[in-house]
Amino acid sequence: MSKVQSPPQYTFKQGKAYFERNRNSLMSQYLGKYVAIWDEEVLDSDKDFSPLAERIYRKLGYVPLYIPFVSAEQPSAMIHSPKIGKV
Repeated sequence: MSKVQSPPQYTFKQGKAYFERNRNSLMSQYLGKYVAIWDEEVLDSDKDFSPLAERIYRKLGYVPLYIPFVSAEQPSAMIHSPKIGKV
């Protein structure tokens, strides 16, 4: 099985940008699933991350992919800053 070559200069950041630009249309089709985005398209989807990643990497080899979870809620992260003692 031959591996698909990554498009020149294609990056994880471009996959994320595609997801953000197309979030609303992706929600109508893939809500509650992970989507594998590569070269400006959704290649596959699954409710579970690991099986999806395994299928895609088996097919393409290790190429830059963005695999977000499609949800109506915006993802958020809580980042704790270090506590600084009195000087």
